[in-house]
Amino acid sequence: IRNNKSILFIFLLIVIIIQAFIVLKTYEIVNIYFFNDLINIIMTLPIVLWGYSLYYRITDIKIRNYSLIFAFLLYLWMLIKFTKLYCNSMVLNEFLWYLYYVPFLLSIYIYFRIILLTTSKDKNRIISKVFFIITVLLIILVLTNSFHHLVFSFKTVYIPKKHKYELGYWLVLSWLIVLGLYSLFNIFNFYRNRKKNQLLLLVSVFVLMLLYNTGYIVRVPGIFKSDFSLFTTIFMIYIFEVSIRMNVIPGNFYYDSIFNVTFSNMVIVDKNLKIKYLDKNLDKVPHTLFEKIDKSKNKQEIILKGYENTIFYVNKINGGYSIYFKDITTINNLLKEIKDKSAL
Repeated sequence: IRNNKSILFIFLLIVIIIQAFIVLKTYEIVNIYFFNDLINIIMTLPIVLWGYSLYYRITDIKIRNYSLIFAFLLYLWMLIKFTKLYCNSMVLNEFLWYLYYVPFLLSIYIYFRIILLTTSKDKNRIISKVFFIITVLLIILVLTNSFHHLVFSFKTVYIPKKHKYELGYWLVLSWLIVLGLYSLFNIFNFYRNRKKNQLLLLVSVFVLMLLYNTGYIVRVPGIFKSDFSLFTTIFMIYIFEVSIRMNVIPGNFYYDSIFNVTFSNMVIVDKNLKIKYLDKNLDKVPHTLFEKIDKSKNKQEIILKGYENTIFYVNKINGGYSIYFKDITTINNLLKEIKDKSAL
């Protein structure tokens, strides 16, 4: 689960099958209410496992903490949806419906915040604070809809087809699009000197999510029967995962593929210079090496006193450094031999 490359595909496949049951109302034929009523609470388990995997896969501590908040918000969304299904109070049912938008808006903001941290050099704290304030204000607007009906207007929350989208809803939707586009803009800038074809998958997931939301809003029959909360949660997990695999969010996704190729004398450390991988051919790493690493440089070649027969190649990677030990004993012996012969 920590870095299983097939688990997401299986996860998506299971969700699509279950959604097909719901959309086609198969549960009415075979009398399996599980698919409609219990799916949200059951989906909390894979979300928890996915969040657990993030703890081990995200190498930057600050971004790891934001990632765990992101996973918790999706988990909270499923709990709120499940609670609403079994709530008999009209007032509480209405409030729980509005409460969907707390994890929805905040999770999109958290993703935006993570992308800003990983792609912006100055981290742009002012933009982040302004965007957070706007997000919170929109959440308050939704939660107080009972008093003003500026977001939704309807006769009863038990008949969702009767509700109408008001100006406040379009403001919320526009803001979600702004957060998404701003995140993509930062990612494109981050990939300025790289091949852009890797961005195609990320853009595709964004577009699919937008199309699904559009279909749900205009009440396309097949889409409107589906579970909006569940489908949106899956889309958001995939957007996050693609970002990790593109190395936009610093993680150890590529470490396994790197180490499947024989790299002797290789060490991987995090940004705090704690060892994350040590080649089995190495007994230890000189402590003085870490003192010589200049964190402002992307590449370094270091020769230590007492280790004159070794060159340490230090390269900055997302979340830390790769250190390659190159033995130059043969070269030094040849140079010494040449020097001795020249002295004769």
